[in-house]
Amino acid sequence: MKRQWDFLKKSFELGKISHAYIFSGNDTQEKNKVVLNFVKLINSKSNIELEAMNENRYPDVRVIKSEKQEITIAEIRDLTAFV
Repeated sequence: MKRQWDFLKKSFELGKISHAYIFSGNDTQEKNKVVLNFVKLINSKSNIELEAMNENRYPDVRVIKSEKQEITIAEIRDLTAFV
């Protein structure tokens, strides 16, 4: 995950942040750590706000946790409605 973090950090430093990112992978803890650190970096969020994001209670962050290896059509529709 260091390579991914370095990419995200450099994108921020260069002012080249995309409008959306998809984080995928098996190591959920490490993935969540990278996501939350990135959100904190670009938004200067407090620990309370980061906790809310981690619990999917933050309005600007959507976490899709799929039981399968693929995202379902229903999950995509839900994401589309959110956006």
